Amino acid sequence: MPQDKRATIVRLITHHAAPLTVIGYATTPPGDADYERRLRLWAADCAARALPLLAQRQQDDSEAVAAITAARHYAYGLIDAAQLMPFDCPPDSKLNQDAIQSDYSVASEVRLAAAMTAQADVWYGALAAAQHARSAILNAIWGQANISHRQAAKESHDESKWQALRLGRWLADIEPAEWPVSEAA
Repeated sequence: MPQDKRATIVRLITHHAAPLTVIGYATTPPGDADYERRLRLWAADCAARALPLLAQRQQDDSEAVAAITAARHYAYGLIDAAQLMPFDCPPDSKLNQDAIQSDYSVASEVRLAAAMTAQADVWYGALAAAQHARSAILNAIWGQANISHRQAAKESHDESKWQALRLGRWLADIEPAEWPVSEAA
């Protein structure tokens, strides 16, 4: 990635631009394998950050963990597209139908975030994974008693900021360690 583009991305992140804005600017033509790999790993981090919400709701997280792990393995070239395909989440999938029926519950949003990391189309998958992860975290916050609109707005801003900063770390020269799947959201 050219230095001037990288400098603009850093400026956007420093000013806490939404991750979608950063990705939109940073997007390079399809075929930039290194950028696509980093974008997929960032999406996996966003999903992993929301994963503890399943445990808090006493929900099984094994499928979500498997999807995140597969996405990371694919990004590193440890598995091929055929091995990633079982984790992909087409629009007519049972996972999407369950999310619609549950009115996009926290658990369904976490599962969708994990599944989106395994999308064959990394551009769409990364955006969807980040959005579903953010929605899961925000829905969990909204579910808490006595939370004000101001506090919810702050939490929303904080999560967008975390995602943008995390994307910046993935786009930096030195890549970060993966976000652990056991770390609390």
